[in-house]
Amino acid sequence: MASRASFAGWRILAGVALLTATLSVALRARAGEGSYSGIAAATSDGKFAAAFFVSYGLQCNPGALVKMTAEPQNPWALERIVEVTTCSEWGRVPPFSRWKWRVKPPEARALHAFADLYDDKSAGKRARVARDDDTGVFRLEILDGARWWPVKALAGVPPKLTGTLHLPGQYLIRVHRSDDITDWDEVFSFSEDEVHDLRSRFEHERTKAASRTRLLRDLRLKGELPFNAPPQRRRNRDYWEYRRGRLIDPAIRSWEFAASYGPLEAADLADMIWLLAVRAAAGQKLESLRMVIGLRRRDLKAADMLLAALEKDADTAGLVPLLKSDFDPLRELAAPRVHALTEAELRSFDDRELTWLHRLIWASAGFRFSDPTIANYFALFPWYRAIREKEWRALLRDPFFQKDHDRSILVAYDVTLKALKKVETERGLAPPTL
Repeated sequence: MASRASFAGWRILAGVALLTATLSVALRARAGEGSYSGIAAATSDGKFAAAFFVSYGLQCNPGALVKMTAEPQNPWALERIVEVTTCSEWGRVPPFSRWKWRVKPPEARALHAFADLYDDKSAGKRARVARDDDTGVFRLEILDGARWWPVKALAGVPPKLTGTLHLPGQYLIRVHRSDDITDWDEVFSFSEDEVHDLRSRFEHERTKAASRTRLLRDLRLKGELPFNAPPQRRRNRDYWEYRRGRLIDPAIRSWEFAASYGPLEAADLADMIWLLAVRAAAGQKLESLRMVIGLRRRDLKAADMLLAALEKDADTAGLVPLLKSDFDPLRELAAPRVHALTEAELRSFDDRELTWLHRLIWASAGFRFSDPTIANYFALFPWYRAIREKEWRALLRDPFFQKDHDRSILVAYDVTLKALKKVETERGLAPPTL
């Protein structure tokens, strides 16, 4: 779960997708970069919504009352119950109260409008989008009392919360997503009773994950896809790898979703880590490490028993030395954050955290590290792309770079780094070494 000192991945782990999701829809439309399908209002059960559509510049298409599906999707593809005139002069979409309905069915009369077409600035007040530090999964959370309750694990591109309605006994939450040149809204509905029912959400995902894992373990015993030998030809091997991911990734995602609602036990982690090991995708060794660290902090004996079991399995034995290391200095700092950190925020970090934060900024620019422990650690992160050896050696010989690594064009304009250096100076801390 997210922690006090949650820092960074800011633009690294969630990266471009998060930043893209926060772009102004109006700016995207003016630039003629693609299409936007927004939701201005929804019924309290989330089954129907009033959608508007803008594409290619300021071209405004007729809106519609749409029927939402169980699995959220782009409103362009949803069933349209009745069309609505949403376009004013110059193709702009007016406030929901000024839409002109051809006919108004009962569902349309039951709509509740969000305060703003695009972003009501409610994020963080009653609801928010958070990211799990260990799995990287984003989830919707609702504030009830003094606690943030995870109510929906979210697959796909990272969303931005753009609307919150707290109705009698019900919440309506709107999020905005961006993918390439398309922007769209999704709406989720939760009763107040559902908000507190973490156990049901956990068990639902856990049961689904366990079932999928059993099927995959059976395929492993039979040596069938996705566990057969890859083809020799590169083109065929790429397709084989694609199909392999389509079979394994849903099971991994189900375990990650379950972990969004509650801690996984050792038996669950044995299945999840087995899947991560056989999938062997970038970043999944780090995910395994973080899941084991979490278990070790909750139950040391259970963690030791888990490692013993993993050591006996040929598929996971190679992971065990890493999982025993317990070395993950950025675990408490790795939640994504879009905004830069200020000097005031950085003063809450201890000296060791500041040093690792400094290294993280360097790593985000591709810096190499001479200490193999540090180099091997950053190699676990899926976003880390080290500068090529030849170019790195040339950079190390550059007098300008030798004098001050932080003045390198690769990191010189990092706002967090500038604040970080001031705090380091206040404490008399030297920058880390390469």
